[in-house]
Amino acid sequence: MSAGGILSGAFMHREPGLKDLLDPMEFRELCESFASHFKVGLRIIDSDKSSVIHIQGPGELCRKIKEVSGGIERCTRIVELIKQVEIEDGAQVVGCFTGCNYQVFPIRYDDRVLGRLVFGPYVPDESAEISDLPPGMPETEILENRTSITMMSDDDAYESSEMIAKVVEAAVFGGYKVMVTSSIHVESLSESYKRLQEKNRELEKMNLKLKELDLLKSNFLATISHELKTPLTSIIGYSEMLLEGLAGGINEEQGTYLSTIMTKSEELLKLIGNILEMAKIESSAVQLELTPSDPGAILENAVDTLRPQARKAGIHLVSKTQIGMPKILVDSDKLRQALVNILSNAVKFTGNDGRIIALADLIEDHSISLKTEAEQIFGAEPRPMIRYTVLDSGIGISRDQLDRIFLSFYQVDGSATRGYGGVGLGLSIARALVEAHGGRILVKSATGRGSQFTVLVPAKVEV
Repeated sequence: MSAGGILSGAFMHREPGLKDLLDPMEFRELCESFASHFKVGLRIIDSDKSSVIHIQGPGELCRKIKEVSGGIERCTRIVELIKQVEIEDGAQVVGCFTGCNYQVFPIRYDDRVLGRLVFGPYVPDESAEISDLPPGMPETEILENRTSITMMSDDDAYESSEMIAKVVEAAVFGGYKVMVTSSIHVESLSESYKRLQEKNRELEKMNLKLKELDLLKSNFLATISHELKTPLTSIIGYSEMLLEGLAGGINEEQGTYLSTIMTKSEELLKLIGNILEMAKIESSAVQLELTPSDPGAILENAVDTLRPQARKAGIHLVSKTQIGMPKILVDSDKLRQALVNILSNAVKFTGNDGRIIALADLIEDHSISLKTEAEQIFGAEPRPMIRYTVLDSGIGISRDQLDRIFLSFYQVDGSATRGYGGVGLGLSIARALVEAHGGRILVKSATGRGSQFTVLVPAKVEV
């Protein structure tokens, strides 16, 4: 396929002209050097008859003709003839009424005429005939001004035009190469952009479907959990009544069975509660009921909730709060729940004779973890923060798992034979509740060396 065919098809959707292929600013200097060397005018005309480069020849003849009546009309007819003369079969000579000639040479590329080179005016010989002069301009004045125009034969003018035309065609060839290269690049980018847009549309559809599925999942979990919670509460209630002997006496073995039913039912009820809480968090933003609360009392309340469970597991659980901390605006129930989940996680993964320490204090936050982007760039005064710290001597968490432990339903040991219960929602819920307060949970841990969970909450006080 020809270069012209390629460009007219996929790339440019039209046949390029000389204006597309030549840099007029740079190529004009070359044309000026040719015109200066041959002392003639030089003009390059595009295939649409528009002028690309026009360099006026020496002498005053053309200017004087245009000053007399009818001179401009006569010059215009010559220019139109130069633009219209057929050059498909080769160069043509166009004569002027002044006796001067113009060599009109085709500029070709890939067997296609892209435009024409006009070389002139020049005087073919001293006896060149003058005809159809404008009124008021004597022949002597024409002859007198014609002496400033270069004299050369038509053959010499042809050879000179041919040489210049070859230089123009070489420049056109270089222009084609640049255009083809840039056009291929543009087409490639356009095609890549088009494919990217299609992929984006597909991803948007998939993302929308995933959101719908996620909503269905949350609704399903909430509905099922709610439906399970009611009969489970009844099972626990009737088990308590049986243990208390309200339905008659029971022997020791029956009591053991009933105690097991109650324990497992309470564990199941707790799991259902976590699922309901997570479904609520995922379906909408966490709604906080802010009230002035004692940060130390929130921690002590959470520790008291886990103390029986820790005692039963043979774990030494201690707490310490800084004296004199101000009351802060938080949702005390939700913040307590976050701490309960973290403490519960610590109890679960700390073995017999282990130790858990829970601390609460007021600090000035010097880290960038809770600062806005503007504050990180321009700096900001340290902000007071309530810091809750839970340290345990448990099994620890490997470094490759630290980024995933807060994901919903994620278990470090996800096998069917794992040694620890739960559905992997406690830490996920805790993070959501803390972040709803504008806080952050940080964790440090290593396998076999215990874990340290730090909860940072802005110490907003009531104004």
